Amino acid sequence: MKKGLYFIVPEPVYQRFEEIIGSDIPVEARAGKDIITVYTYDLGPGVRPGNTRKLVLARTVRFQLDEFSMRFITGPNLPSGETLGDKIRMLLGCE
Repeated sequence: MKKGLYFIVPEPVYQRFEEIIGSDIPVEARAGKDIITVYTYDLGPGVRPGNTRKLVLARTVRFQLDEFSMRFITGPNLPSGETLGDKIRMLLGCE
């Protein structure tokens, strides 16, 4: 993998990821083997019925794969390890 990972997603989908990873993730200027590049798109202006709406590039974001991974598994909306452990013990009947 010489140029990293690329994702093409609707802007609202990426905004949901930002709720998990945070919108303050440090960005990178160039693609690279340890870089994730995300292209987000929105729908263009409305068109008459029977015509196709265009996709409009909303933004391009690049960040370190390791930074994304850490933020994804420790996101602010995830329960604490203790809460997860309690839930697993409850499900296994080990309370």
